[in-house]
Amino acid sequence: MSGLSLNPIVSRKRMWLLMVPVCLAAVSVWAASAWGHAPDETSSPRFVIDEPATSAPSVSKPSSTGVARSAATGAHLESSLARTIGVRVVDSAGHPVAGAHVRLEEHGESRVEGWRSVPTRNSDWGVTDGSGRIRLPWAFDGPCGVAIFAEGFLPCEASNSESRDRDVVLRRPATVTFELVNQRTGLPMADSVVSASLGGVTRTGRVDASGRFSLDGCPPGDQRLEIDGASFRPATTSIAGLTEEERRFVRVPVVEGAHLRGTVRAAGIPADGAVVSILDRWTSRRIATAVVGPDGTFDLPVGIEGRDYIVEAADEGWSGETVIVAGGAHHIVELKERWAFDVSLYDGVSTIAYGRVHVVRADGLPSGPDGDGWSFSASDGGRLCVEGLTDGVTYRMMVSAEGFGVVEYRNIDRDAIGNALLRCPLTSGTSVRGRVVDAHGRPVPGAVVRATRGDGISAPPLFTRADVDGYYKISGVVPGAVHVVPFHPGFDGRRRTASTAESSVDVVLQRL
Repeated sequence: MSGLSLNPIVSRKRMWLLMVPVCLAAVSVWAASAWGHAPDETSSPRFVIDEPATSAPSVSKPSSTGVARSAATGAHLESSLARTIGVRVVDSAGHPVAGAHVRLEEHGESRVEGWRSVPTRNSDWGVTDGSGRIRLPWAFDGPCGVAIFAEGFLPCEASNSESRDRDVVLRRPATVTFELVNQRTGLPMADSVVSASLGGVTRTGRVDASGRFSLDGCPPGDQRLEIDGASFRPATTSIAGLTEEERRFVRVPVVEGAHLRGTVRAAGIPADGAVVSILDRWTSRRIATAVVGPDGTFDLPVGIEGRDYIVEAADEGWSGETVIVAGGAHHIVELKERWAFDVSLYDGVSTIAYGRVHVVRADGLPSGPDGDGWSFSASDGGRLCVEGLTDGVTYRMMVSAEGFGVVEYRNIDRDAIGNALLRCPLTSGTSVRGRVVDAHGRPVPGAVVRATRGDGISAPPLFTRADVDGYYKISGVVPGAVHVVPFHPGFDGRRRTASTAESSVDVVLQRL
């Protein structure tokens, strides 16, 4: 037999003995590389993390500054990512609440708009265990807020907690049922539409045949019940000592409200079939609607005697409105023919396609189907028809088109316009941009910025909101002078007059 023959057992032992020094050498090379060699910052990605507020204790390590900085940064990153905040959720008796949904959210003292409405950073939702506890990661500096929702309990928002473990007590809601009775007759105010509010809970609906209405989800404690409706005067009553899960019954006597009475006429003749609507002048809320009969009369409940209400009436091709003070008088609402006029949009040379026109009453009273006016769109030839206007009423008209500045026209009525064509020249728009900062140069996120024309020409203001870094941009501004005003709760905004030619129009807010 040729060659070398080895015993298999002896051969394996020799191989292990040969591998030991090789492994030791590899470990030595790795250790020398890890402790004695600084990474090449030009070729290796790295994290930039703010250093901790307190100085880290000195550590006796190799003299390489790159290694020391890398180790300190890594330790800070590891401790931040490993940080958690515990929450224990219990009911008012101290029993744990399992299955509650919990979330942590950041909110600083400068966050004056409410941490729940505009959260900047948040963790994922978590669910409490059988002991009512949960731990959630929190890797950000500063205090955090706690939002908790659990079935059968009132939602809880603790917006001023410190960034530490805490207990949160949830309360169970109560139910309040009230019965409305006529104070004069003692009979229930059946089938009345009411709006009831108690402890931040508001419901709107119709009471039943017994005059009863229920409010669920009411917070316990001393509360104030406020009830409003069209057929009676607003009523308020105090509810003392409302407890959790209590079902409280309250009898509320109310005073029957005032009525609006009148006749709708067109050209001196009762307008049979005209639709009459009653709106509260101060809230623009539509509170009653009816169709008049052959004699054109209406009699509608409005609630508050001596208050101003708007009466709108419409028939085919006719419309009218007037302001009536609630009381015992009988009023006449005259209908007039509706009128219209045409609008042409152009830039001085050619027509502007697909522009928009918005029309509102000049006296500020509600108008249009939703109370905020009418909107019309131009055709590809820049033409449109503004129709449905009431004779004898003065209007304001805002004209806009993409890429052009907004223009406002005032004192528009039938005597001034008639049925003529109104030509509306528009100027190509530009944008104004900049940053909203406080007195220390720090950004003010969420600040509202308003821009108005500085040349004195009538035009509605334009608004936008600054982003998380305080930057804003408003488009559709006519080139030239512009007034820019910032707004933010807790700050004093000052107007700045600038030019759209400036590369950045920065505005400063002073804290109150």
